[in-house]
Amino acid sequence: MPLLMKATSWVFGPKLQKHQLAAWMALLAPAKTPRAVIDQLNRAVQAAFDPELKAKLAESGTEVATSTPEDVQRLIARDIKLDVELVKASGMTPQ
Repeated sequence: MPLLMKATSWVFGPKLQKHQLAAWMALLAPAKTPRAVIDQLNRAVQAAFDPELKAKLAESGTEVATSTPEDVQRLIARDIKLDVELVKASGMTPQ
């Protein structure tokens, strides 16, 4: 995160001041993928991000945070809700 400390911040109106925006990446699988496959993929991804790789990524300002499939589902749901609020607050209308 040190590189982001120099980034320009956004100022939201009163309705959105409680929100934080963050970029994230996740590995997703098709709906109805067997749970055993999801768990195997999750273990492989977590193993891939060993301390050496995390340190290399940190040098470029990338913070690695692995999680569970359930955490990713909650993150996606939260961000969809935030996106809806941002669009409504902006006055834009979906096309």
